Amino acid sequence: MEHLFNCLQQRSAGILHHLTCLPSDQGIGCLDRNAKNFLDFLQESKIKYWQVCPLSPTGYGDSPYQSMSSFAGNPYLIDIDYFVTESFLSKEDIKPLTELPRERVDFAKLNKLFWPIIFSAVENFLKKNPDEDFNKFKKSTKWLDTFCKFMALKEYFNQKPWYQWPAEFLSPNTEKFPADVIKLLNIHKAIQYIFHKQFSDLKNYAKQNGIKLIGDIPIFPGLDSADVWSNRQIFMFDNENRPTQVAGVPPDYFSEFGQLWGNPLYNWQDSKKMNYKWWMKRLERNFELYDVIRLDHFRGFYNFWAVAFGSETAQNGYWLPGPGLDFFKAIKKKFSKFECIAENLGDLNQDVIAMHKSIGFPGMAVLQFAFSNFSKNSYLPHNQQQNNVMYTGTHDNNTLRGWFNSLNEMDKHNIRRYVKSDNNSIVQALINEAYKSTCNTAIICTQDILDLDHNARLNTPGTQTNNWCWRMTEDQFSTLKKSTNYLKELAEIYDR
Repeated sequence: MEHLFNCLQQRSAGILHHLTCLPSDQGIGCLDRNAKNFLDFLQESKIKYWQVCPLSPTGYGDSPYQSMSSFAGNPYLIDIDYFVTESFLSKEDIKPLTELPRERVDFAKLNKLFWPIIFSAVENFLKKNPDEDFNKFKKSTKWLDTFCKFMALKEYFNQKPWYQWPAEFLSPNTEKFPADVIKLLNIHKAIQYIFHKQFSDLKNYAKQNGIKLIGDIPIFPGLDSADVWSNRQIFMFDNENRPTQVAGVPPDYFSEFGQLWGNPLYNWQDSKKMNYKWWMKRLERNFELYDVIRLDHFRGFYNFWAVAFGSETAQNGYWLPGPGLDFFKAIKKKFSKFECIAENLGDLNQDVIAMHKSIGFPGMAVLQFAFSNFSKNSYLPHNQQQNNVMYTGTHDNNTLRGWFNSLNEMDKHNIRRYVKSDNNSIVQALINEAYKSTCNTAIICTQDILDLDHNARLNTPGTQTNNWCWRMTEDQFSTLKKSTNYLKELAEIYDR
């Protein structure tokens, strides 16, 4: 069968580790020396891919999947030490950040401390006549002006969502900005420039070491985002700037009320008339950042669950058609090379499966889903297809150790039989199975290499607290580096 795309054809291994989870001296993982040290570890371990969650600015709830922009970088990821090195800040200025917890991200304290410090640093940066590269960045970065207007106005209106702003600011095309907004606009442009410089440096370092970056694209932007504020014509909105329908998933075995996400939905018919212009810009931006992208909620491109705005649950939604194959044919025309993983997890109907096969993107197989209905389960490593990516878990899963500990004795028994291991070494045995699988690509979570329990889980869907907080400590990073020979040997044995 001929496919639109052929991606990730070589046997290889990767690691899933969000940037915020790295050790650092500023309360959150960032683009500092530890990011390059992590790349060194990957290179020495013969790991060819580093997958991260979205690196865009986070909004309420601190989730990288509810961002204020699909284009901008998260300021929290900027290495603050840069400003000390360049004499824009003193060590005393950044001391409050160094006193934040190291084993997790305390977002409440980070938010309170970080912004005054980086604003002060950037104001000093702007006073010293920034170099010509900054001016080039401002001129060439097409999304920059809109995003920075959005951020400046949010601060000017005390963080209120855009749909609560005065009518004259409901469009990014207005030219009448107060002086305070103009000042904030320039500060945010400089912040994005610093992120751009630091991330470009990291990506170049990854390339030098033969490592490719995999980034995540959530299918729907957040309601209170620069994307929606400036592109309401491609979303389902009424004349009073309210969404008519929002995203979610229907009731299932796990939730009798379904899941109500609340993101605005695309008006795909109008998007098609514009040749999916906004999406093409979004994809182009993501390929500036990453070598490979993972399309989240892939089935939403075939059809999606629409719920009336204002509903309390997702129960009474209905399916609407997505753009289907036409969208991916437009991508094929636009991009000469398009490396992508499709997040095709969940209960998919035959039409979605057929569309996925015709497109050719590798799908996902999660090892933690492999042991129910034992021996017939399609996620078992020996049942896998080459054109898939085998994950030990995703950002939404428990760790392997936490998951295994939570199982009943019969399930544990079946897993031990399959991997020929006892309870103590079960995680290492499962990692071996991921490497051994027939999938072209195997991606392992850092927490699993470290054999950490449920306390190291990154996100629990449907919950509002203690998510996105886990970080690897310096001691754990040292332990991780000791696994280099083990991972290198797995890569050699299983030709990855």
